[in-house]
Order: sequence, then structure tokens, then C-alpha cells
Amino acid sequence: MKSSEMLRAARVKIESGEHDYTCHALRAACGADAEDLRDHILDLLGPNISLEGWLARVHGVRSPRQPSYFKASIRYRERMRITRLAWIDHMVAEFEAKGD
Repeated sequence: MKSSEMLRAARVKIESGEHDYTCHALRAACGADAEDLRDHILDLLGPNISLEGWLARVHGVRSPRQPSYFKASIRYRERMRITRLAWIDHMVAEFEAKGD
């Protein structure tokens, strides 16, 4: 299966709310076939294990984690889901441009 196809399968799982993280969604959608793609994504994230960590390190975006920010946390999670979907779309376009 092409990387772009695996990412599309993972996107469905994230968009539906079944999974929050790209690598988890890839594993659920494609199993061991997605290991190389998961490794590639982890390389893109550098020392971070999630897009949230990368955004915090590179752009200073912080997650509201205290209970008093519950509503802000819900908005943050929705924004992260939208951001993650856009990132997947970007990766799909990159892989398709390379024929993968």
C-alpha cells in the first residue's frame, strides 16, 4: 500500500474521533505495513513524540491542561484534530507528488 493511501486510512480514523494521534491511527488502519511511514513521521517530529510536542517546542503552542481550562481544553483538542488533519493532507500531497 502506498504511503498516501495509508495516510488517508489514518485520516478517516482521526476525523471520526476514533484516534487522536497519527501514528496510532496508522497502526490501527494498516498494522505493521505502516511501520516505515510511522518511522518517517517520528523523524519529522524530531525529539518530540507528538505533533503537540513539536508545536510546543518549535512554535511555543501550549496545551491547556489544568481543570479550570476544561472548555479551553476541548477547543484545543478540536483545533489539534483540525491541525493534524491538515498535516496529514499535506503529507498525502507530498507523497503523491513523489508517486507514493
